[in-house]
Amino acid sequence: MSHQLYQTEGLILAAHDYGEANGFYQLLTPDLGLIGASAQGVRHLKSKLRPQLGSLSHAKLTLVRGRQVWRLVGAEASGLLASVLSEASKHRAWARVALLARRLIRGEAADARLYEDLLAGLTVLNQIESAQVVDFEAVIVLRLLNSLGYVQESVALAPWLQADLWPSGAGLALALPAPERERVISVINYGLEHSQL
Repeated sequence: MSHQLYQTEGLILAAHDYGEANGFYQLLTPDLGLIGASAQGVRHLKSKLRPQLGSLSHAKLTLVRGRQVWRLVGAEASGLLASVLSEASKHRAWARVALLARRLIRGEAADARLYEDLLAGLTVLNQIESAQVVDFEAVIVLRLLNSLGYVQESVALAPWLQADLWPSGAGLALALPAPERERVISVINYGLEHSQL
């Protein structure tokens, strides 16, 4: 019996070892949503998948639907997050965003807009100075909470929630004056409180 291959791209939000040499990955994809996928023998030194599947990275993925879980059978790392993962403050910020995304996103449901927003945000994180990371994290968490319905749009938040903020307005998103930062953080805390995490 042949299995259908699914080709997609994805953000690897978490990676866990299990068994003698296997790995389990939580992946956010544009067309499948948040999924779990196992990779057999991925921790063997000779595994072709091993160097392609770093935690908190971005890759093109080939998946097969198993009975209970997806199986990861192919991957090609994009290299998009190389500088994010090499700078401690950026790495910690993205790790916190990835953890929050894993906790908030429920089940396999495609959300291309959320995926593209996180991916575009990570492209910005790759390019900014370390001093801008705190403001970046506040804005991307606000956008994540808004996409998932935990934060409502308002006139005060409109500059940080506009659809095309990342590609054309990265400077705006990363220059939160103190009163704006306080407002954004207050709204984030309210959204997190109501998410009941």
